[in-house]
Amino acid sequence: GPTVGGYGCIHVTTTGTLGVFTVPVAGLTPGTQYHYSAYAQNSLGYGYTAPTIFTTGMPLTVTSLNRVNPTPTNATTVNWTLTFPSATTGLTSTNFTLVGAAAAGSLVGTPTTSNNITWNIPVTTGSTDGLLTLRLANDTGLSASYGVPFDGESYTIDKTPPTVLSVTRLTPSGQNTNLTSVTFCVTYSEPVNLNAPESGHFAVVPVNGSNIVGIW
Repeated sequence: GPTVGGYGCIHVTTTGTLGVFTVPVAGLTPGTQYHYSAYAQNSLGYGYTAPTIFTTGMPLTVTSLNRVNPTPTNATTVNWTLTFPSATTGLTSTNFTLVGAAAAGSLVGTPTTSNNITWNIPVTTGSTDGLLTLRLANDTGLSASYGVPFDGESYTIDKTPPTVLSVTRLTPSGQNTNLTSVTFCVTYSEPVNLNAPESGHFAVVPVNGSNIVGIW
């Protein structure tokens, strides 16, 4: 065979070729310098070109993979916006994986785009609480190569409803009163936002034969 020395070698051959020829090489490492020499063989032996150097290019970098919706959330669907540096086609749900405790039971939907640069990726959330991160795991089928994996921003998924820990008298603190209004303190297991009207979430219940004339 041909004589090659001085470097680790990738040996690629083609047969039956006359004149200019091209041989594809797979598996090269991005951003790496390679030395190469082409050769030809006939009945008289081998002929070599002068050794030459080339450097493989670096893959493109994803611009961003950002949340669209508020977090924390208990929504059944959350979305991310994936932005490429230039128009890129071929993106499917199989290019993504989900990472974090809330990944269990969650599912990546079909990406959509209007310009092939900015893509919306919907994710159906499961019933597990915790962080949920969308990862561009591979660039298989994409029209350009990217430095993957690339992790996007995370959502905090909270599917566990809050519970009431206590309802206590606030003003006055004693049980007996002749005031025309009283104030109670309701303590929840976590911060909550009450949808308006807030009064619709509560009711005053008469006890021991008392009579409620009005409320609020």
